[in-house]
Amino acid sequence: MNVMWVAAQVLGHADPKFDEYEFAEACGVGILTRSGHRDGSISAGLRKAADGRYCRPGTWEAPLD
Repeated sequence: MNVMWVAAQVLGHADPKFDEYEFAEACGVGILTRSGHRDGSISAGLRKAADGRYCRPGTWEAPLD
């Protein structure tokens, strides 16, 4: 899970259309809870700015435009 989060942070920062759930599933990380809903821990491990964009990798700084 940790490795997936680190890679997803970098990829999400580079690609505005990045889908963290699709990536997590491709990495073999379960994306659904037992009740069949999306597991919120996938998104919770990623650093995002208030506008929903991914922060710069390794920081909590908003993306540079």
